[in-house]
Amino acid sequence: MASAGGMRPFGAMGWFGERLATRQRMLGLSGAGIARRLGVDAKTYSHLVSGRTKRLPDPELFLRICEALEMTPNQALGWEPLPGETDVDRSRDILTRRIAALTAQLDDPDLALLTRLLEVTLQHHQLAKSGDPD
Repeated sequence: MASAGGMRPFGAMGWFGERLATRQRMLGLSGAGIARRLGVDAKTYSHLVSGRTKRLPDPELFLRICEALEMTPNQALGWEPLPGETDVDRSRDILTRRIAALTAQLDDPDLALLTRLLEVTLQHHQLAKSGDPD
């Protein structure tokens, strides 16, 4: 299931696929190129990146993925920032993607309600920053 804006869902292994896709983009590599480096077909790697798999790859493939994408296992699992990524960048990116994945599951009335809630929250923060008591 694709979510809003082409983002992957966070269910199943979507979070792991996001880590792979993010690192792949950082390195400017293609999915087919990574698959070749790993010695797997492009479809297998695509399933990992898309989150269509239900579990992590076997330990040997997992370590090969880490090596091909120049990251540690802890970075691949999201326990540490990726090279060049700050904790703040990662947190904001993860939260933004979680919001997109969750909103993709809402029906239209609930999405409209959530949108209005976000607008009111933003207005409140803007007023607080400006010092206006109203």
